[in-house]
Amino acid sequence: MPYADHVIAYFLKKKNPNTQWVADFRDLHVEPIYKNTIWPSLQRWVEKKLLQNADLITCVSEGISNKMRAYHPKVLTITKGVTPRPLGTQYDVFTIAYSGSLFLDFRDPKLLFKAISALRSEGKLQKIQIIYAGKDSSTMTKWAADYGVNEVFVDKGFVSREAALTIQDRSHINLLLTSSSPEHQGLLTGKLFEYFEAGNPVICIVKGVQDSELENILLN
Repeated sequence: MPYADHVIAYFLKKKNPNTQWVADFRDLHVEPIYKNTIWPSLQRWVEKKLLQNADLITCVSEGISNKMRAYHPKVLTITKGVTPRPLGTQYDVFTIAYSGSLFLDFRDPKLLFKAISALRSEGKLQKIQIIYAGKDSSTMTKWAADYGVNEVFVDKGFVSREAALTIQDRSHINLLLTSSSPEHQGLLTGKLFEYFEAGNPVICIVKGVQDSELENILLN
């Protein structure tokens, strides 16, 4: 797992004190939203001990940096860069696409399904398709049926990364699903930057509290 890199770096730093160790984090080890660890207090104590000899900690968002400052005096936010891809030929039908996981129930597209269903019932947005590509086909298909958009829902199933990027490039709007909580915002997923590289508009639905850092990035 990725965290093993920091354990290895800890021992390398102890053996070679002059080595410059930059510990980089895209996610938190103890995640307050997903609650992905047992004995979180012990995990945080061990993490602080591991990182005390690092020369610098870098993080992809201020939300993560704010948490890591409890472990180390030198923390720097370096947001992931973007390399725009060549613009693709868009689908003939107006398309909104999501390519990714639902992370159990921490991602929720139902607000979009409800809005599209309402517009279609008013005689609007008849020529539209919603494309999903990922491992949660059964759940997405059920939700599409529950909200009456199954006629325009297209399930691509689990596809390669290259195929997912093609879907992003060809879609008119890419859907970003993410999470936040009072304890943690600034969860900038790798999907966000893939969408930016596609160059098409992005709709974001956050499950949880308002995420000011993500909002600022999307609006600016």
